[in-house]
Amino acid sequence: MSRNKYVTPHRASQYLAGQWANQVQQLRLLDHSLKFSLPEPLRSHCWPAGLSGNQLTLITDSSTWATQLRYQQQQILKQINSDLGLKLIKLRVRISSRQVFRKKTWPERKLSQKSAEMIRQGALSVSDPELRAALNKLADTGSKRRKKLSD
Repeated sequence: MSRNKYVTPHRASQYLAGQWANQVQQLRLLDHSLKFSLPEPLRSHCWPAGLSGNQLTLITDSSTWATQLRYQQQQILKQINSDLGLKLIKLRVRISSRQVFRKKTWPERKLSQKSAEMIRQGALSVSDPELRAALNKLADTGSKRRKKLSD
């Protein structure tokens, strides 16, 4: 009996899915190790992009962070090698100008009752009806947030 020499599409897709899953898992482990070993400001600006042989590729969102990564490359490689049992010897840093990683989330700012009242008072002295309406809406938004928080 001879075995079929040809790979079926199903087998090929299973193989590729397995390879892809391994790469995703490897990137997750790299990301975890990076987040653990990097200082806080750099942590949120750096992502692993790939691992090829003994080279790790990182992506960052600006040249400032790329410089910091290159400056710390020996410590980064040493830490990742220690954490994951790898033998990386080269770090490649790429800068991506696209905002594809994570949206920046700004902390919610709260408008105090006193500030809301000052905005309403200022709105009374504005002659432009559109600006007055916008100021009143801003003051009302602060009041609505406060009511939701106190409920």
